[in-house]
Parts: sequence; C-alpha cells; structure tokens
Amino acid sequence: MSRKWSIAGAASVRSLVTLALLGLAILMLLVSVFFSLPSNVLSDRGKVNAARVFSVDLAPQGWGFFTKPPSDSDLFYYDGNLQSVMETPQGRADNLLGLSRTQRAQGPEGGALLTPLAEEDWFKCETGEDLEECYESLKASTTEPIRADNTFKHPTLCGKVVIAQAEPVPWSYRDLYEQTHIPEGMIEMQVTCEN
Repeated sequence: MSRKWSIAGAASVRSLVTLALLGLAILMLLVSVFFSLPSNVLSDRGKVNAARVFSVDLAPQGWGFFTKPPSDSDLFYYDGNLQSVMETPQGRADNLLGLSRTQRAQGPEGGALLTPLAEEDWFKCETGEDLEECYESLKASTTEPIRADNTFKHPTLCGKVVIAQAEPVPWSYRDLYEQTHIPEGMIEMQVTCEN
C-alpha cells in the first residue's frame, strides 16, 4: 500500500510542479506585457519603477527588430521610359501568387548595383518635384549614366535602369499629392547583364 501511495504521490507532485511552472511563466508574460504598455492608471512610465525596469530588461516586448520605420525611404526601379521594372507585389499572378522568389531577389540585386556608388553619385530632386520632373532634370543635367555589371544568375535589372529613392507622403499630407512617394534622389545606370 505504501508503494502505491508513493507512486501516486510522486505523479501528483510532478503535476503540481508543472502547473506551478506554467502559471509562473504565464504570470511573467502578463507582467512583461503590462510593463511594456504606455502609461495608464495602474502604471506611470515616467516614474522609475524597479519592477518595470526588471520586466523590460528580462522580456522586452518591442517589435523594432522586425520592422523598419514606415517613414524610411524606399527604392524604386524603372527602365529608361520610367516604366516600373519592379517584380513586386508578391501576390501578382506572374509571381505565382507569392511562390516565386524573383521579387525577393530584386532588392539584393539592386543593392549590389548601388553598393559601389557614393552619396554624390545621386542626383538630388528638387523639393516638390514628382518622379517625371526629377527625371527630366536628371536628363537635362550633365550627369552621365553610371556603368555597372550585373552578375546575378537571374538578373531583372539590365540595360538602362533608373533607380529612384523616395520617401512616403506623410499621412497628414496625403490629400495634397497624387503619388504615394516623394522622390529625393535618382541614379541613371547602364547595366550590363552577363547571364
């Protein structure tokens, strides 16, 4: 009888320890989420609180590692007639509704073309210019197209390529612009593809 009792007792102790550890983990998660929230009636972010500092250091809840600021500039790729040569969005039918990897390889391909270039290689767009106006200003300048070799196995950027760097139109000014991005700078390239 005592042997039966010890086996049953050990099983129940294991169950209690497991439940206690699970409860502690859930409590720690809830506390870390609570202390990562903005100030509220129960907790003021302005005060130095040892529990908040410990919780945020132990289990930070920030997503900054996974995202980039929405106000950062984006790169856009065009041919010599300002027709987009971008392979995005991923959900297009010719991208097999996201199964094709071509659109994901285009960013590194463009980055490889831009890496050897310096800041002064960019043609600066005037404030208020749209994409076409900036490109016309670039063509009217004495800037020669930059020559580059594209060594990617399956290149998408070949021949005359115009790369525009543009920032998104701020939400509060969305009614003042027809386009979604404001060009900051542009580079015209003559890209030779080896494959």
